[in-house]
Amino acid sequence: MTRSEPSPEAGGIGPYWNRSREPLQILVFILPLVAIYEIGLLVAARGGWPQPRLLAYRKVEEAFEAMGLATAGSALPAVLVVVAILAWQILSRRSWRVHWPTTLVMAAESLALAVPLILFATLLSNGAVSAQIAESHAPGVAGRLVMSVGAGLYEEFLFRWITIATIHALLVDGLRVGDRTATGIAVVVSSGLFMIAHGATSPAYMVFYFGSGVFFSIVYVMREFGVAAGTHVAYDVLVEVLAATRG
Repeated sequence: MTRSEPSPEAGGIGPYWNRSREPLQILVFILPLVAIYEIGLLVAARGGWPQPRLLAYRKVEEAFEAMGLATAGSALPAVLVVVAILAWQILSRRSWRVHWPTTLVMAAESLALAVPLILFATLLSNGAVSAQIAESHAPGVAGRLVMSVGAGLYEEFLFRWITIATIHALLVDGLRVGDRTATGIAVVVSSGLFMIAHGATSPAYMVFYFGSGVFFSIVYVMREFGVAAGTHVAYDVLVEVLAATRG
């Protein structure tokens, strides 16, 4: 997708809105999430526990295997995310100065955006939320929290950044489709793939996963990868916390 350049003259909410969409700010924001998941995998491997591998994470690994890079290490998906953002930062020629308050506000915004999705899941079916918890297959609360962080990060990278950007580029550059139309098609397709990837079969699950896919896609289109990943992580973590409080 064509990324809009921030306007340095913007006032009001403009400075935060623009800064939070810049690649360096996004990198600083998601690096702790990358570290949490990768350390969780490392601890699980050394402890002999089942490793909470994610569908999106495995798909990225499989892509590397297809390119003959299977021996390069299991952290390749994490490396790919970091390198992709660094490349974006370099190509954009933006400032390398980090605005730390922006990172904190991005976390608060992500948490706030996760609340409507919690309400959506609750209104649809408590079973949809329970299914998401059960599908992690991770041991204990700590393992499921690690899974939640990884799911938010790598599912947004695969289903939003890679999928939406690829479809958008093919439609706009290849078929000369208008920008807005291409974005709408990309959102619908990526949301459908998101639903299918989660194995949704019942109407409630299908509506929940497709609807949440559309929600995350809109957040991605409007707020870029950082807030989209943060929102997904916040939602998954909130689900785990609510489940834990219910016993």
